[in-house]
Amino acid sequence: MVDERFINRIMARAAWRMRRVYPDDVISVTEASHPCLRWAYLGRRRQPKPTGYEALLHLGNAIHEMIQIELTREGYETEVRLALNLDGIRIVGRADAVRYEVTPLAEEVAVDVLEFKTVEELPKKPHEHHVMQLQAYLNILESDVGHIIYIDRRVGRIKVFKVRRNPKALNKIKERAKQLHEYLMKDELPPPKQGPWCNYCPYKLYCRKY
Repeated sequence: MVDERFINRIMARAAWRMRRVYPDDVISVTEASHPCLRWAYLGRRRQPKPTGYEALLHLGNAIHEMIQIELTREGYETEVRLALNLDGIRIVGRADAVRYEVTPLAEEVAVDVLEFKTVEELPKKPHEHHVMQLQAYLNILESDVGHIIYIDRRVGRIKVFKVRRNPKALNKIKERAKQLHEYLMKDELPPPKQGPWCNYCPYKLYCRKY
């Protein structure tokens, strides 16, 4: 029977197939910056359950792709892969868009990093985990400035926050990446961190079992 539950189930399976699969010694910036390490752990170990918000996730991906096409015409490189080696593990990420400039010494340097987020409501200030994610990209690229662009998926309004690089911010990402790696190696479930993200979490049914 084709109904809302059927379509949400299809979308949840599509998201699972489209996920990036990493070995346990590779931790993504998205995983390390998320407020809940249990979400990151279950994303490796369990197939997501439909939450009713699958369409919003796919809509956000479509908006990203649409914007990135135009950004390339403005001199940005999109979907820029980044990596950082750390004590036996590898931290990886993918910045939405990066603009480079060539210095008088013919060196190419990153001068702006963009990170797009589709949300239900525009925040008054950028969310801490989004800043942490962007700070990781800024530090790996050694770019002084970046921007978090929030797009209200309901009415299409936009809000932009400028973020300056803080070298110390990378330490938090490194710490959380190490913690997640330890839980993965021990095959032990991390403690949960409750917050508004729980409402949209595709692993909340698994989370309640523990």
